[in-house]
Amino acid sequence: MEVSSTSVKIEEARSYHIELNRLYEVTKGKVEAIRIGAGSLDKKQLESDVKEAQRLLRSMQTKIGNLKRLSSEIISSNERKKVEINVSSHEKQLNQLQRRLKEGSEEIGKEIMSEERKSLLLTRDGKMATGNIKIADPEIRANRLQDLVTSMAQTVDSNEQTMSSLVHSSSVLGYTQSEYDSQKGHITTGRKLLSKYEQREFTEKILLVFFFLFYFGMTSTTENKAYTSVDNGIKMVELVHELAELLREAKDDEAKRLLTRVPNLIRFNDDSGRSTVHFAAVGGSLPLLQLAILNNPEDVNKEDELGWTPLMVASSAGRAHIVRYLLTQPLVDVKHANANKQTSLHYACSKNHIEIVKLLIGADPDCINLPDKFGATALHRAASMGHDTVIRALISTGKCSLNKQDSEGNTPLHLAGDEDHGDVAVLLVHRGADIGINNNEKMTPLQMVKNSELRQKLKMLAVEKN
Repeated sequence: MEVSSTSVKIEEARSYHIELNRLYEVTKGKVEAIRIGAGSLDKKQLESDVKEAQRLLRSMQTKIGNLKRLSSEIISSNERKKVEINVSSHEKQLNQLQRRLKEGSEEIGKEIMSEERKSLLLTRDGKMATGNIKIADPEIRANRLQDLVTSMAQTVDSNEQTMSSLVHSSSVLGYTQSEYDSQKGHITTGRKLLSKYEQREFTEKILLVFFFLFYFGMTSTTENKAYTSVDNGIKMVELVHELAELLREAKDDEAKRLLTRVPNLIRFNDDSGRSTVHFAAVGGSLPLLQLAILNNPEDVNKEDELGWTPLMVASSAGRAHIVRYLLTQPLVDVKHANANKQTSLHYACSKNHIEIVKLLIGADPDCINLPDKFGATALHRAASMGHDTVIRALISTGKCSLNKQDSEGNTPLHLAGDEDHGDVAVLLVHRGADIGINNNEKMTPLQMVKNSELRQKLKMLAVEKN
């Protein structure tokens, strides 16, 4: 019999699957529209479209993460496998859309820069400037060039936000207004030289030097300037996702370089409320986890939107060395429960991380019998999954309640019998589990057992124990 809590999770997983399919189609249409419309160079519309596509991709990423976590909570192995297949499919869709958006954004960035360069070379009457223009007065020539500087500054002001949102990782427009003012000062100095010497050949060379100074200066920048531009909010969101991926993939050196360039990135959250401490816990990066906690000791218990702490994340991911370090922190809360009232021990038991189970119950044995919102304890989770080694560790503490019932009235023995985990059922009865407790449907653990031989064996074992 499948308990209703499992049915709820399966239905929730299906809802995520349907919503992710819908998001994929919407985002795919938006990304393709951006790629097709690149030639229009309607920068405001492109900026809006790219921001919307980025928002949709972040929403997909968050929901995929939620679906992945949900899969670990589904007891039925067949249903869990279906959800895991869906997760893999949605991750491929997300990667495809991210790649296509990046390619489209780079194309747009190149086209916009090409147009801006052309516009900066236009004369006041709208015609392209040529090398045959003759202006007798060198001061007039300097004034023209100073007008060009002003035009450049105005162009950057109006387009910096558009470009940074389109190609956040490229170096397209890096000069700020203050830098243009600085270069404008060089033009003023040049103008004085022109007035003083008024030598045509010499002044034309000076003007040419100043012109190329601006022309090439406009298309060059450094990484640090890209990370501190006016559109900082958008960049930080993208950088947080970049940091998350690096740490999840255990690319510590690259993550360190990113944090070195952008130190305050360590305190920013992603769309699901996770920050560096969570990312490092998932990937097992102890140095960066230590850095984050050193930066803010209270982050040891920092919760994401679903109430997951670094200890919970590490326990679920099987990062024993991270769990061991976190348990040395005086502020760590071993009994902390997330939105589903599940603790770190629930996840460690469900995933069969025996070393982590021993660390957690050694740090705080009182967490053993804490129920989740469905009334299930860590022993329920281990019994339903058939993890006999974990069950032995829990029972060895002397604090484990063998006959505690969940919201459906099921004991751990009910679940072990229902899932055909014969060895676990025998272990539980041998340690004192009651075979006669009725659940909400008036069924005993023996009635849940499908194998008649096992049923008889459990009955005889119970008699011997009594």
